[in-house]
Amino acid sequence: MYILWEDSQRRERVTYAKLLDLSVTGAKLLVDEVIPVRSYVSCNDQTLGVHGTASVRYCIFTKGKYEVGLEFGSGNGWREPEGRPEDC
Repeated sequence: MYILWEDSQRRERVTYAKLLDLSVTGAKLLVDEVIPVRSYVSCNDQTLGVHGTASVRYCIFTKGKYEVGLEFGSGNGWREPEGRPEDC
């Protein structure tokens, strides 16, 4: 998925992000560059059903990349699949 954000000079940036985890109110991504905490990130991936703006809650360097935690203030459009077995 691609995300859109602004760097410290207020320039728009587009970055590829690997989705590691997803919930209705948050996401964990893996990216190649630092995205400052409290930055706003826009996501729009129709395949995953994810769209909206999120705040960066953390950005941690790990295994040569950056793990980024996002919090969506009003949800992100994603829903837990129905009919999922309880004990997978």
